Amino acid sequence: MLMKMTNIKMSFLTLIISIFSSPLSASVNLSVLLTNDDGINSPGLKALSKELREAGHRLTVVAPADQQSGGGMKVTLGKSLKVEKMVAEDDTWSVDGSPADAVLIGLGTIMKDRKVDLVISGPNFGQNLGTNVFLSGTVGGAMTAVLQGIPAVALSVGINLDESRSQPDRFPSTLATFKPASKFLVSKLEQWFQNPSSQVIPPYSLVNINYPEVGKRSIKGVKWIEAGKLGGFSLDYRSNVSDTVEVLISENETTDPSAKDLGFFNQGFVTLSILSPNWNVLKSLYSF
Repeated sequence: MLMKMTNIKMSFLTLIISIFSSPLSASVNLSVLLTNDDGINSPGLKALSKELREAGHRLTVVAPADQQSGGGMKVTLGKSLKVEKMVAEDDTWSVDGSPADAVLIGLGTIMKDRKVDLVISGPNFGQNLGTNVFLSGTVGGAMTAVLQGIPAVALSVGINLDESRSQPDRFPSTLATFKPASKFLVSKLEQWFQNPSSQVIPPYSLVNINYPEVGKRSIKGVKWIEAGKLGGFSLDYRSNVSDTVEVLISENETTDPSAKDLGFFNQGFVTLSILSPNWNVLKSLYSF
């Protein structure tokens, strides 16, 4: 009898230990609005939407109908926008406009009667680092959500400009990195939102993630770091004739840690930065 009672106590103790040693909710289920600036048919968008759905998140995709890179937070004024439901995809919509348009239509029309826990923009074809975040349609889409009071994440995957003429597909390293970058973000969401009472993303802010295209085995680590003064790309406007200006793009390849997110990204780190739309300077810097 004593042995039987001991076995019952041990079984009960084992049950209690198993309950508290494993998370009660094995997965986090978020209501997510996903957009991008590369367009509704981007392979990056398809890769991330697949990973989010397989992880159990309630996903709505609202993205531009075509390429909108470099548009920042541009919105369309003075005309109606065509919004089309994609028949072949579940809860997926294309918008004949910018990423900011897509987010505003997603939040204000398509999902107006649904709670939205998070807006994700990306993954982008190319890194969005340093001051380039002001130009980025990817970051612009995420920032549009922040201005509506919704936490957001911008995800970008690096490109190597030397692969711009690769065949049969341009930027094969980036294409191969969309899946691991998407898995990385999904794992971070699981970590950040596991505890509902925790403050994951600061109010009025977004997380800007840049994932190098070097390959999963070559990733050096993960670095939380400020956005630096130097962008990942530089633009050069050159004119050989009076009525034509050529826009040339080049990568900034410094690995200097003083370049902050750019420096660590070029070393092979996944960089994460907290961005907010507050452009006010400190009162201590006022000269009047």
